[in-house]
Amino acid sequence: MQTQKNEFILQAWYEKNGLIKYTAHRDVINVFYISLIRAKLPLCYTEGFNRIPRLSFSPALSLGISSKCEFVNIYLNKRVEADGELLKRFNDAFPPGIIFNRLEYVETDINKTVEKIKAFEYRCEIEADCSLMEEIGEEIKQKIAAIGSAEKVMVNYNDRVRDIRPYIDGCEFFSASGRAGFTVKTLLIAGSSIKPQLVMNYIMEKYKEKAMYCVSIQKEKIIYKSQ
Repeated sequence: MQTQKNEFILQAWYEKNGLIKYTAHRDVINVFYISLIRAKLPLCYTEGFNRIPRLSFSPALSLGISSKCEFVNIYLNKRVEADGELLKRFNDAFPPGIIFNRLEYVETDINKTVEKIKAFEYRCEIEADCSLMEEIGEEIKQKIAAIGSAEKVMVNYNDRVRDIRPYIDGCEFFSASGRAGFTVKTLLIAGSSIKPQLVMNYIMEKYKEKAMYCVSIQKEKIIYKSQ
């Protein structure tokens, strides 16, 4: 849609996976600047000496986490059709690991989209030696049960002890193909949430010093307040 400043806000939804999940958010923003210019979009730019494309991003992912549901608002000075051809231009211009799957025009800034979000759902998958998987699975189940009944869940974060329980909206255990793990819903409260690694650290506390497992974490979906 067109804003009062004769600008159009194109909201682009994308997946982030592969090696780029290890790229810091600030560097990912630079990737967007370069790639959107390469896509030859009619971009709006900031004012001042060092002008850059006007973009607004969804809440930043933690380093090492992949996602199926990231979004960015791109300000354009001319409306272009948000169709399959434009989607292809996006995907051709961006490096591997960033895959766009939806484009749509919106009427308001990104804060209005974020305000509608209730929580994020993450899938945390653990891989370890087969002889340990049954034990790890039982540990996960016990810790999930403890979270459900606890008033507080205290974890160490940046040399401070923090209660993450208010941000946890639920955990569920899963096991398949020699792997175990859990899904966790983390609430967005006053524009802030918690890193899913904090939940992982609490659940896997027994094993954290033993380097006996590896983990993959992916943001699976966004849960809206209207759902």
